[in-house]
Amino acid sequence: MGSRTPWGTSDHSVKIEQGVTFYITPSHGGLKVSPSKVHKLSAAAQAVGWDAFGDGALWYEEDVAVNVPLYDVPAWAAAARGGKEVSAEERDQLAQSLQRWYPEYWAQRGHHHLQAKLFNPDEPEGEYIDVTPTWEGIIWEMLRILPHTTREGRDEIYGEILRAARLADKWVAYVESQEGE
Repeated sequence: MGSRTPWGTSDHSVKIEQGVTFYITPSHGGLKVSPSKVHKLSAAAQAVGWDAFGDGALWYEEDVAVNVPLYDVPAWAAAARGGKEVSAEERDQLAQSLQRWYPEYWAQRGHHHLQAKLFNPDEPEGEYIDVTPTWEGIIWEMLRILPHTTREGRDEIYGEILRAARLADKWVAYVESQEGE
């Protein structure tokens, strides 16, 4: 018999280390960090975790949130890959995902926006641009995954969309207040 997860009973599990297990269910899955291992995570990573059953264990869904503890504790990422270290390219991909989906976590970990160098053959020095996703891109992605998440996930997505709308309203009010000056 499988274990209880926020996404239903698990079909399969992969032990990362004692107290850290990845669970797979027919519909979804994620990483469980038991209360005895939560101390290995930064406060920022703990804030992203979901205490689904009120027992102090933190859950990170498999699509995006799981990147938080795997970035925070590189040994877990390596263990999840059968002991193979995460390459610099894979670590960069994790960083890009975290910056996009968990900017608060990213900022609390002391990181800044990623930048990409544009190549222009006429200007070998190139120029740098901020590649932080737009709110439009983030909201589009949230709407795309909305039908495929749990009730709590839907509530979180709705909350983020409302937060984005409130920020947009504040920005419009600010711009309008500056037009008269």
